Amino acid sequence: MTSKRSRKERCTKKFSDTDSHANTGVDSDAAKDRCAGHAASRWRQKEGISMTSEISGFYNDDGSKIDPELVPKPTLCLTCGKENAGGMEKILCTLTRSDQSGEKKFKCHAFEPKLPD
Repeated sequence: MTSKRSRKERCTKKFSDTDSHANTGVDSDAAKDRCAGHAASRWRQKEGISMTSEISGFYNDDGSKIDPELVPKPTLCLTCGKENAGGMEKILCTLTRSDQSGEKKFKCHAFEPKLPD
């Protein structure tokens, strides 16, 4: 008697030896997506990331989370016309400041002087 394998186990076996879905006999994109989902689940489990873990936000290269409120604002930023910008500009400013925190001299290639009122 052959033991029944779970769908997850079948996906693991089916896609473990090949990079291409074309050689696996799987015809539907839905089946491929399910197997990719199982691979993602295995990766999250291996890395210790639960489904409720927060994975959004800003992170350093070493994986530590960046709190935008705690990133120091250099004097140059206080004189920049983009100081109170929102959206993508705010994200870029935060990442630039975070990347250079602790440096002796701050450089920003996006700096634009504030215009007089």
